[in-house]
Amino acid sequence: MERFYNPVETYFGTGAMEQLSAVIDSDGETVEKVLLITRGGDFSNTADYRKLMQQLQHTVVFVYPVEISNPDVTDLHALLQATRDFDYNLVIAVGGGSVLDLGKSAAGFKGYQCESADGLREAIVSRAYSSNSQACSWIALPTTAGTGSEVTPWATIWDRKNDVKYSVEGKNLFAKAAIIDPLLTLSLPVRTSIISGLDAICHATEAYWSRNTNEISRQFALQAIRSLVPNLASLREDPHNVEIRTQVALGSFLAGLAFSNTRTTACHSISYPITLLYGIEHGLAASMTLAKMMKWNEEALIDPEKLFRAFGAADVDGIGSVLDGIYEKSGFSGRLRDYAVPQEGLRMIVEKAYTKGRMDNNPRSIEQEELHELLLEVY
Repeated sequence: MERFYNPVETYFGTGAMEQLSAVIDSDGETVEKVLLITRGGDFSNTADYRKLMQQLQHTVVFVYPVEISNPDVTDLHALLQATRDFDYNLVIAVGGGSVLDLGKSAAGFKGYQCESADGLREAIVSRAYSSNSQACSWIALPTTAGTGSEVTPWATIWDRKNDVKYSVEGKNLFAKAAIIDPLLTLSLPVRTSIISGLDAICHATEAYWSRNTNEISRQFALQAIRSLVPNLASLREDPHNVEIRTQVALGSFLAGLAFSNTRTTACHSISYPITLLYGIEHGLAASMTLAKMMKWNEEALIDPEKLFRAFGAADVDGIGSVLDGIYEKSGFSGRLRDYAVPQEGLRMIVEKAYTKGRMDNNPRSIEQEELHELLLEVY
């Protein structure tokens, strides 16, 4: 028997953001105060921002713009401190994965008093948010196509001080609704769009081979890969093509559904120290080991030919060529050495790569020396 669960009401398509006010009112509850977390920058000067604010005109809105990548525990603490006297009963997050993860966490920690970042660290580790009676709902409007945070029950919060990554998670953290409007991705830099798309490819692939995989997740994963791979390769050449943006957004959404029930595996686990130690963007860091890890996992794959065909490859050896094609068209390198990673630094990556719930979710175990050899192959 297969089991799949995802309670997020989803609105998808061009112009979907105009449904926000209807979504807010859909359950009949009165929303008086909204915490609106946005991607910052020039977003407040855009037509999209004005459309959102028009739909929120009957509420009191606290706007909290953020310009960060990979939210740190100090970023979440600053947000909670800034809003401690604003008794919001709904969070709306408009941005990429970092913004959505902050929004999800702000909903879970709403009203929770932590005087210091150290206190918040302890609360995250002890999962204090899971019994927080003041927690509220949140709505996601992603402006990138990649993280899938809008349909998953967990948020990634980093801790650069201690070189670790935390997960804020629980079924109560699923969004009330996800509003996925491809038009929101048009203003995003192409580099960011492609890197977030690479993250989505990893989400789909890792959902396919996860120890927790199921037939429903695998079907979502295959369709996600089919939508993402060819369109991501074309994005740099035609970044304002709405159909390409729509297919990439659809692929990201399907990948989010796929791994919302499986979690990620080794590629993501390895990527965390690569990002923490060397600043390589998360989606790029995760995708660097994808082809090699697929080769490692090949004997444990269910219907491997289906996965290869979804990528447009004849066999596992062709996966690397497909990803290299995306890198080449996008102007990226898939080699660690091209991002100032010293070869001796691979040992530190290995040491920190074994994230509980991620590395042990890989279908085939890999020992530290074997992982070091794998990293040498992508060095």
